[in-house]
Parts: sequence; C-alpha cells; structure tokens
Amino acid sequence: AMFDQTSYGPETHFLVFFGFANCPGICPMELDKMSTALNALPPEKVEKIQPLFITLDPERDTNEMLEEFLTDYHPKLLALTGTQEEVNAASDQWRVYAEFLESEEDGSYMINHSTYTYLMDPDMKPLDIFKMDNTAEDITQRLMIRLAS
Repeated sequence: AMFDQTSYGPETHFLVFFGFANCPGICPMELDKMSTALNALPPEKVEKIQPLFITLDPERDTNEMLEEFLTDYHPKLLALTGTQEEVNAASDQWRVYAEFLESEEDGSYMINHSTYTYLMDPDMKPLDIFKMDNTAEDITQRLMIRLAS
C-alpha cells in the first residue's frame, strides 16, 4: 500500500494535496499556504496533523526530487509516491482530476490537476476541503475549529 494511516496516532488528521514537483505555480503556492497555516497553529494542534503531498507524476518525481521539493515547506510535510497504477488508484479514490497535457518540444509536459487540499479525519474520512481562494488564515481558523474536540 502506498500509505498506511494505522501507523499514526489515533488522533492524527491528514492534510492532503495532490500535485507534482515540476508544477510551476499552483503546487508551490498551495503548499506554501498549507505550511503558513500549520505554522500559525499552536504546537499541540500541529501534533495532530500529518500533511501529505501525493505526486500525480511518479515517473518524473523521484524520491530525491520530492525530498528536494519538500525542503521549502513545513517540516512535517511528507511526499507519497508509488507506481503510476497506485497513484491513479489514489487519485480516483479521491476524485482528483489530473490531465496530462501535450508534451513540449523538450519532452517536458504539464499536468492540469485539481487544486484542493483535503482535511481527513483519523479514519481518512473527509472533514473539510480547502480551495485555492481560501487564505492561509482561513485554513488556520478552520483547522482550529475542526481539531477543537
């Protein structure tokens, strides 16, 4: 399995974003926002959150690349990858939209993908969805509310 939530504490919530390391704008922007939101939370709330970045592009996103990519963001952020089949199964399960666009002359290609950040409860059931127009402040406030119990 690509990911096993049972290896986390029973209170752990998951913040999940699907994207790819070569993404020119949206992924860095959303992960930056996620990091800012997490940094604004009190430490005892951060303890209950595991942020995850799931690549839609396992062919290009090697472990080294993902590790490098993550250095800009919150230290807890983990990248998940797998075979293209596993990644497709995960994105289907989450109904993530991903369309590989025509490749450029140099062989590079873009991926159009949905840009939601999902908050999942400890059983991986969705609690909240953050969209591009939600600010880091919005996300922090909603995380405080969702993790209030």
